[in-house]
Amino acid sequence: METTLEALGHASKIFQSKLSKLTKLQNITIAEWTLLKQIAAGLITQDQMASALGLDNSTLSRQLKSLTEKALVTKTAVGQDRRQLKYSLDEVGESALTLVNTAYEQTVQAVFKHWPEEEQQQLQIMLNRLTHSISKVVEK
Repeated sequence: METTLEALGHASKIFQSKLSKLTKLQNITIAEWTLLKQIAAGLITQDQMASALGLDNSTLSRQLKSLTEKALVTKTAVGQDRRQLKYSLDEVGESALTLVNTAYEQTVQAVFKHWPEEEQQQLQIMLNRLTHSISKVVEK
């Protein structure tokens, strides 16, 4: 029998596999989908995205370059020296984001279809508590 953390890891792998399939249908990766969501939420500079996602600039630059090459986002130089870039979603990017978000929501709803709201809330509380406990142990 799996331990609690092993079972959680197993469930996560299954869900990540499903999410990977959902994003691939739109020719993007999970990481790119995450960036599209950030841009749609108003985090439009590389510094804002790096801070929010905890990514280093080189990783973020590669992902943003890929999104630009796929014509999902547009970058615009701003400021006096025009070195700072702001990113915005293109039509194709908005469409991809909407389609993946919709498929994601449908998947989440299907997963919890037979779970009462109270049990879903209890699970969320327990997962938050677990995350906090793991963070304390890892930080030591």
